[in-house]
Amino acid sequence: MVAAKPRSRKRKIVVAKYRDDAGNTWVGRGKRPQWVRDALAAGKTLQDLEVQA
Repeated sequence: MVAAKPRSRKRKIVVAKYRDDAGNTWVGRGKRPQWVRDALAAGKTLQDLEVQA
């Protein structure tokens, strides 16, 4: 019987997609942070918060 090789879990670095004027960032995965919800409620759009490449 051959022993299975342990798998290494290499994580990819994820670049932030959204940023506000205060420096808060969000990668766009998972639940929206409170600062994003507050900005959307104030009339901004996700396009307004996108990080410019």
